[in-house]
Amino acid sequence: MESAKYPAKDFEGFDPESDCERLHRAMDGLGTDEDTLTGILSARSNSQRQVLRETYLKMFAKDLIEHLSSETSGSFRKLLCGLMIESASYDAKLLHDAMDGPGTDESLLLEVLCTRSNSEIQALKIAYKQEYGVQLSDAIIEETSGHFKQLLLLLIKATRDETDNVSISMARRDADSLYIAGELTWGTDESTFTEIIGTRNFRQLRLIFDEYIKTAQMKIEKSLQREMSGDLLQGLLTLVQVARDRGEYFAEKIKAATGVLANNDDELIRIAVSQAEVDTGRIAAAFERKFGVTLINHLSKALSGEYKNLMLAVLSGS
Repeated sequence: MESAKYPAKDFEGFDPESDCERLHRAMDGLGTDEDTLTGILSARSNSQRQVLRETYLKMFAKDLIEHLSSETSGSFRKLLCGLMIESASYDAKLLHDAMDGPGTDESLLLEVLCTRSNSEIQALKIAYKQEYGVQLSDAIIEETSGHFKQLLLLLIKATRDETDNVSISMARRDADSLYIAGELTWGTDESTFTEIIGTRNFRQLRLIFDEYIKTAQMKIEKSLQREMSGDLLQGLLTLVQVARDRGEYFAEKIKAATGVLANNDDELIRIAVSQAEVDTGRIAAAFERKFGVTLINHLSKALSGEYKNLMLAVLSGS
């Protein structure tokens, strides 16, 4: 996985007892001091917030997430409580929510599994088993099918090459293999597309995509759209987009989640929580490059109230 830009760091001078005292005062009695909640929790790393949760329980015999939930509301509460969940557990919850109940949210499965590093996937698999009592692979087998299922099972193996090594000769071979598996074959060899796009490192994939244009006289995206459909197509297109520009992938999702008529706060919150300590810099740069406005200015106009203040603090890294 390529290096991120200005991920959140541990707060220097971290004093969990002092933080917990201030958090408790902010929620004690009538009314809630949302500014204090935002100021403290947005400025602490996820690992520090886990310390706060443990310390708060010892000091006040209350679960901090439950107390925050009871004293806040709406999207502000969702974002605040999301930030308090340990990262792997948060990802596990997203995957469980995507497969729980009638139907499956395939786009949410892809958002998580196509954008997490090998170590993050290994961690969320452990969290999934601990939280829900079943292996993630078993849940995927139960809730999905066909080549899409095979793609997801490959992704959760967490075997993608994460080096920056590239090989032009291998890129040419892989480009030829993709061309033969699709455009030159009656039908489509989906497993070849899944194996190459699902395991090569992102720099190598970009080289493969360049070589593919020379071989097929079209972009890989066009070939995928000609050869496939449904969830598998969406999955492979997502991987291609993430490989090309991970920041732009999330920037586009943020733009789509902050529409003119209504916001998709759940999606915006997912991105903020999951990327706060990973990729906020690249996302902000991609947003400004693609849409001609800074991410902070855009969100300042799209959101309001304490929710806006917290979201801006999280995504600006301040």
